[in-house]
Amino acid sequence: FVMTSRYEGLPYALLEAQSAGLSIIATAVGGIPEIIKNGILVESGDLNGFKEIISTTVKKLFS
Repeated sequence: FVMTSRYEGLPYALLEAQSAGLSIIATAVGGIPEIIKNGILVESGDLNGFKEIISTTVKKLFS
């Protein structure tokens, strides 16, 4: 599950994805850092960071 918000409070979609056991990649904005248990946080606006993390994750899943 990927959430690329620049501004966010407490996103229900993220809570639902986490409760479903999905892997989380999200921006470190608003309340997101406080609720992520097992996931990867990226600074807002860091497009290269998102690209690298998503690329690495996909490679691990399919190799």
